[in-house]
Order: sequence, then structure tokens, then C-alpha cells
Amino acid sequence: MRLFAPVPKPFGTSRSGIVPMKRFALVLLGLGLPWWSGCKPKPAVTSLQRKQAVSLASEADFAVVMKNLPKAEALYRQALELGPDMPVHWQNLGVIQRRQGNVKGARTSYERALALHADEYKTGRKTESLVQQVWLLSLLGRHADAEKLIKRAQADHPNDPVIRQLADPRQLEAMRRSPDFQAIAL
Repeated sequence: MRLFAPVPKPFGTSRSGIVPMKRFALVLLGLGLPWWSGCKPKPAVTSLQRKQAVSLASEADFAVVMKNLPKAEALYRQALELGPDMPVHWQNLGVIQRRQGNVKGARTSYERALALHADEYKTGRKTESLVQQVWLLSLLGRHADAEKLIKRAQADHPNDPVIRQLADPRQLEAMRRSPDFQAIAL
């Protein structure tokens, strides 16, 4: 005859002790480690960061006017650290890199700007983003893609005067033949 009821074992224990509880804790730690270690999405760019990036870009533009391209590149890089989602800054960085002979860097910057302009168009459907994409595709030497995008833009925005002007083959060809364009194109 028992005088006391058996004491239930704590959850996760076995005859040998708490080894299964250790395994359970390790599994939880393993699942939670990526979350705790910084695999969280980056926070959105704050208004202050955006203003600082615009200020740095303005300084970079002045450095370009003063023909100090290395300083301009450094300032655009700082601006992009603060606001990496600003396609115009990527585009301008690409232009500076191309003028300095860094074709690979310019290609990377142009492609990043192109992707960001495409994202902007998906969210806002602004024709300015389409025009910038055509410009960047042309800079990248992807003329067939630029012309396909123009046709798609015409279908999406048939009454837009900017798109109609851009769709004129003479306009696109004049842009591509421009010495200024050729100096920064790949």
C-alpha cells in the first residue's frame, strides 16, 4: 500500500534525467537563432536618412561640376548607404563610374537603378519610371528590351505625350547618337 501518489516527472525528462529537455532547448535555440542574430528585414529608410542622402548627392553633383569625380563617387556611395532605394543616385553613380572608366561598376549601378525604377513603376505606375527604364536599358546596350518596354508603355499609357514622344524612333535614335549619351553608355 502506497501512502503517497507518485510525483509526475517534469515535461521533457526521462529516466536518465533531463537530456531530452536539453535537446528540446537546443532545437528551440537553433530555430530562434537566425531571428535573434539579425536575419530580420532591414528597417525602412527614415526621413532623416533620406534627407541626408539627398544632401550628400547634392554635394556629389557639385563635385562633378568641379570635375572631382573620385570625390563625387565617394559622396554618392555615402548617400546610397543611407538610402539604398533611391534609383537616381544609383544611376548617377553609374555615370560617374563610367566616366572614370569603371565599366563593370557602371553596369552594376545601372542595373540596380533599373531594378529600382521597375519596382517604382509597379507600385506607382508613373510614366517617369518607364522613361528612366528605357534610358537605362539603352545605356546598358539592351536596345531591343528598351523598344519592347516602349511598346508596353504605349499600350499602358496611350494618351501620355511623353510616351508618345519617346515612341518616335527618331527620338530614340537621336538620343543614342548623342555624344553625351555615348560617353556614359556601355
